[in-house]
Amino acid sequence: MDGEQIVNKKKKKIRWWQILLIVVAVIVVLAVIAAAGVYMYLRHLVGKSYETDIPIVTRDEPYTIDESELVDPPHIIETLDEPGTDDPDVTIPSSVTEPEVTETDTDVTTDNPETDPPQTTTPVTTVKKPTVPVEHAGEYVGKIPIYKVDRKSSEIENILFVGRDEGSYYGRADSSMIISYNYTNNKLKIVSLLRDSYVPIEGHNWNKLGHALAYGGMGLYINTVNYVLDMDIQKYVVVDFAGIKKIVDAVGGVDIEFSEAEANYYKGKWANVKVGMNHLNGQHALMYARNRSLAGTDFARAERQRKVLLAVFDKLKAMPVNRAVKTVETMLQYVKTNIPSKEILDLAFGVFTKGGTNGISTTQMPFKGTWDYAYVKPPGYTGNMAVTKIDIPANRKALYDYLYNGG
Repeated sequence: MDGEQIVNKKKKKIRWWQILLIVVAVIVVLAVIAAAGVYMYLRHLVGKSYETDIPIVTRDEPYTIDESELVDPPHIIETLDEPGTDDPDVTIPSSVTEPEVTETDTDVTTDNPETDPPQTTTPVTTVKKPTVPVEHAGEYVGKIPIYKVDRKSSEIENILFVGRDEGSYYGRADSSMIISYNYTNNKLKIVSLLRDSYVPIEGHNWNKLGHALAYGGMGLYINTVNYVLDMDIQKYVVVDFAGIKKIVDAVGGVDIEFSEAEANYYKGKWANVKVGMNHLNGQHALMYARNRSLAGTDFARAERQRKVLLAVFDKLKAMPVNRAVKTVETMLQYVKTNIPSKEILDLAFGVFTKGGTNGISTTQMPFKGTWDYAYVKPPGYTGNMAVTKIDIPANRKALYDYLYNGG
């Protein structure tokens, strides 16, 4: 082999590695561009009209509630061994708030009454809700400001997720959860807040926690949760019943494991119901989450709501990126939030790529041993109102330990 052939071989070898490096570089550049495109697209999504701002202001005056009432709430008529039922004539005095909208609480009105008959109607407290014209129903977050509260830990972000009653008013908080994310270990904790918890609502005496939303929108509701539970919530996501159904449908339905009691309850109402795993569309998932007829009271109901939320997380996590992006776009049409786009992206990245749903733990407030069922009759009320009487200081401690001390 002469010298010229050796040189030619060297030239060919050099050209081969150059081409390989160019190909690799092009792939990397395209991947970066694609990732940037997805990021910018998501930023575009979370900058749409569903992002709403409630002013966050500094509160100058202190709360005036009697601290002794936080352990022994006022207006208790009697404690009960099992859940009570509101008297049919329970009403709020006319001086409390604005024009009355009377409502009864059913599991849900079904889309197909022939195959999905409505559940048993359970009477609940009549709440006087501030009315909002139908064309402005998207403003149901309200105008009451959120009071500024410093973060308890730079590592942990607490967000309030609320499912509200349907209607053209603020609505009650039918389901409510603190979504707590730890940026250091990428763990997510979910705490259901039982809506019948008897708490002080500023300007509205003592009442069920879920009614705070009806009285003043998300500002008053967040302020009530922060004060009652000594929390640091400043951000929220709120969705109504129609939105919940559409969100579940957007991920293709959810898979929920039914107990024997749950399966027996829905047999004859839905097709192909069985003990074990069942696939639910949005309508059925909402009925399942809101059911107040099964045993276990609101604690079991709150657990079912958490199961539906976790099932939605699972479906999103299993999707290809492009489909997940489109699904998120669809889902976000049905919520209102004040969370900035970058924080949504950071949170989603951490939950779905680092911690995932395997890193999620759940519980509920009130915590074990900190509550009793009770009847109450605040001044001016007619009839007895059934509530969950809670020891507020004990629940503050238990919640803090759960979120911050690895409880």
